[in-house]
Amino acid sequence: MIYEMTLADTNGVSIVGQQYNYRRIARRGKVFAPEAYHRYGRRSRGYLKTGSQEVSPISTDFVPALLAVNKQINAEAVNYLYGHDFIFADSTALHSFLAAIGPRNQQRLTDIAIMAWGHSGVGKGHNHSSLTLLAGATRLKALRLTCDVRYYSSKPQYVARRVFLDAHWFLEAYGTANGRKDAAVDILHLKDENFQSYWGGEKVDKKAARQRFKTELRSLLGVETSKRKSRA
Repeated sequence: MIYEMTLADTNGVSIVGQQYNYRRIARRGKVFAPEAYHRYGRRSRGYLKTGSQEVSPISTDFVPALLAVNKQINAEAVNYLYGHDFIFADSTALHSFLAAIGPRNQQRLTDIAIMAWGHSGVGKGHNHSSLTLLAGATRLKALRLTCDVRYYSSKPQYVARRVFLDAHWFLEAYGTANGRKDAAVDILHLKDENFQSYWGGEKVDKKAARQRFKTELRSLLGVETSKRKSRA
């Protein structure tokens, strides 16, 4: 009961990035889905659509200092804390969070969602650096890119190459730890809109697009696909 009151939130844990005393830090904060923002506005205060709802409303205050009481409580409660679903406002928030918790606690993470992808400046750099730090999270059950990772094209093979470019350290480390090169493909979930053209047009078979995405990603990870086998 004590752990539920001090280290648990049924809504998951929403994390935002912030600058404090010239440091980049991660803290619990309001996180919104991409569609909550005006299309051409910046993802910042004042550009949210009226009535937008938080993805994971904060319903409890955490008391992580409880872990420092003694070794027994630490051993019992640490997985309780890091076993939450973690929802990150963007890759910058993820980077600050992973840097703060260190490799030992990174291994305890089980479910991560990223709500926004950087397409320029510091945010773009944090896509790669945050997913490189994530290489220690080899027990993840789900990595959800609930964001727009497209760059030049929405074709599945190009989306796969874009993801691989930023995430190859994690994808390869996860495969090594779990005994199969393409193990990370099974836990990776992308938002459907990544396979839809920016300009609309013809309707896309998202199930088929998702399969082509996975096939290309497996190929990049060095797994021979059935298509290539048939050509041999």
